Amino acid sequence: MKATLLILFIAVFALPAIVNAQTKAPVKKTTTKKKVVKKPVSGAKNDTIYQYYATKKVSVKTAPLVEGDQKVLLYDRAGNVTYTFINSRNHGFTRTEFSFRADGSVEQAITTTHPDAGIHGYITTTTFSAANEPEWQTSEEDPIRQLKMPESYYWDKATKQWIKQEIIKEGPVPGE
Repeated sequence: MKATLLILFIAVFALPAIVNAQTKAPVKKTTTKKKVVKKPVSGAKNDTIYQYYATKKVSVKTAPLVEGDQKVLLYDRAGNVTYTFINSRNHGFTRTEFSFRADGSVEQAITTTHPDAGIHGYITTTTFSAANEPEWQTSEEDPIRQLKMPESYYWDKATKQWIKQEIIKEGPVPGE
């Protein structure tokens, strides 16, 4: 009985495995050519993201997120910082998206801010010169709750501050 079971085991399991191993043809290894990948406009080094001018100089540097805040620095072609944004995830959020010109300079930045992490917030659009220097900024509520003009500001290069654009309303001249 034991001999019959042993022969049956060999016939069912061991013999087909031995025959299959001896008759199997060796597998040819195939090699594939690596695709050439073009370098992107932006690159990352230590989780820092860079956007470059066409001249290979840094246009925008986005630092890593540290304790919920992230610094975004804009540079002119000489390497000087022209403007700074802070993206934040602390007590709400602030996020800035950029659109670039063909030469790598920032054309405009759209900053979305929701201070209480709720539905209501602000959208600020900032336009820049070809040297990444700020020019104009408009701010409006999101979603719009009242029918009013967006607030507009211009950048004063001397004081490095935003100056509110005043709207003069016409009316009757006193004394006429």
